[in-house]
Amino acid sequence: MTFIVTSSNGNLVVLEDGRVFVPASEYFPEPVDEGCTPLTSITRFDVDEFTRTYGHAPATAVDILDLGYWWDTVEGVEQYEPPAQDWRTMMAGLGMTGGGK
Repeated sequence: MTFIVTSSNGNLVVLEDGRVFVPASEYFPEPVDEGCTPLTSITRFDVDEFTRTYGHAPATAVDILDLGYWWDTVEGVEQYEPPAQDWRTMMAGLGMTGGGK
């Protein structure tokens, strides 16, 4: 089972355990938006936090802002980027809760 993580820099295919199925470097050789974590450095997504929050696993497609993820810095240090809580709050205010399509 896989799902798609969508972002303004492109989409990633992710396995149900959160690992990136196809390395993004095959699709995105260079970072696209300055100041953003390059998709090429994302190693896995926090499916457990997502499931605890919404009560179900990610659906077919999920916005990257709705998922925490781990990524490797240029120095090879793993970092964690939590979900964007302000984005989740905004989506809930629009009646669009549930995490994904």
